[in-house]
Amino acid sequence: MNNITETIGKYVEEKGISISILAEGTNISYNKLYNSLSSKPKKRRKLRGDELIEICEFLEKDPRDFKKSS
Repeated sequence: MNNITETIGKYVEEKGISISILAEGTNISYNKLYNSLSSKPKKRRKLRGDELIEICEFLEKDPRDFKKSS
């Protein structure tokens, strides 16, 4: 089951957006983003609400675009 954090991580990877660029554009630390969005974290960290909003603003996407329908 994918959650919104995993879905955003896949989107960012598919679009070729580096975590470094995302960190710079959102002012969210690289480590937080890596642990949340990377496909290789030791333990996946879920995004906080404010982080989700910052990322969506940077990506120019509505947060609902990442919600999976059942």
